[in-house]
Amino acid sequence: MITNEMVFYGDIEVSLGSLPTASIVVLAQRGFSHVMGNEVSSKVNTWKGKNEGATADDIADITLHYRNEFIAKLTDGLMGVRVGTSRGTALDTIINAVTIEKARAILKGKATLPSKNDAKIKNVKGNPTREEFLAIVGKKFAAEIRATAEERLVEQNALGDGIDIDDLLAD
Repeated sequence: MITNEMVFYGDIEVSLGSLPTASIVVLAQRGFSHVMGNEVSSKVNTWKGKNEGATADDIADITLHYRNEFIAKLTDGLMGVRVGTSRGTALDTIINAVTIEKARAILKGKATLPSKNDAKIKNVKGNPTREEFLAIVGKKFAAEIRATAEERLVEQNALGDGIDIDDLLAD
């Protein structure tokens, strides 16, 4: 059961726990339809712009690829978590950084990880984009990446960066 999760729109906030199940299902369906329709369509259109002369089969394949990518993010709990941004928890941020480090280590001396998510990686079969390659690396090395990220989070917390909460709350 959903209890304390909140959704926001501007200055409006609603607790999902206060909503009837039917309302949550409608919100989820609308979001799912938006992602599978509008967001996939946007990615496909960007891809088509970079791949002039693509056949209908090529377009169908890339559409399926992007839909599967979104499904994987959804089922892996990564929907809305972006590499290189501060969205998500501190652990999410460290996982993203470790994933980028791992990808660079894999490519070292062979290819360069581009800085833009939609940029293709040259010299890698299939010409994956940065975003696609990071997703593959993240999935393949998930346990190793998470363990490293958790160690770093513990180290960061042990370093005690910032002001002690007891000092903030002292009279």
